[in-house]
Amino acid sequence: MKILLKTLVLYFLMILEFDNCVGYRILAFFPLNVRSHFMMFERLAKGLARRGHQVDVVSPYPLVTPMKNYTDITVEPLVTENINDFSYNHFYQYNNIMQFEMYATQIGNDVCDSILKNSKIKNIINNPPTNPPYDLFIMEVCIDIYYFIY
Repeated sequence: MKILLKTLVLYFLMILEFDNCVGYRILAFFPLNVRSHFMMFERLAKGLARRGHQVDVVSPYPLVTPMKNYTDITVEPLVTENINDFSYNHFYQYNNIMQFEMYATQIGNDVCDSILKNSKIKNIINNPPTNPPYDLFIMEVCIDIYYFIY
């Protein structure tokens, strides 16, 4: 009987310890205002938040309904041309040089400059949280290596 009682106490203590586990603090960085891209990243961020991680999401799409462990850091839309309006027919308007220029400037340098000038981003860079600090950084990458092969 004593062994059974000790085993139950041990299991109870283990359950209490598992309940006290702390999730990671994650900075999820999805600044492009392309809704179709963000849909996947939002699902990832929400899933991590539901599993107990503190997720700070930088994006132009704040949640409609706030949720526990999910903090929006809303930024202004960065790119406005052809956003959510890019069709298959648009693809043929760009030759490889124009595609490279578009990715390198509009989606490369211009977006990075805009992001780094944002006061909310400057605050994260200059005063990162310390209690707790970020454990993980997840970033959207929106450039396909296929365009650079030519």
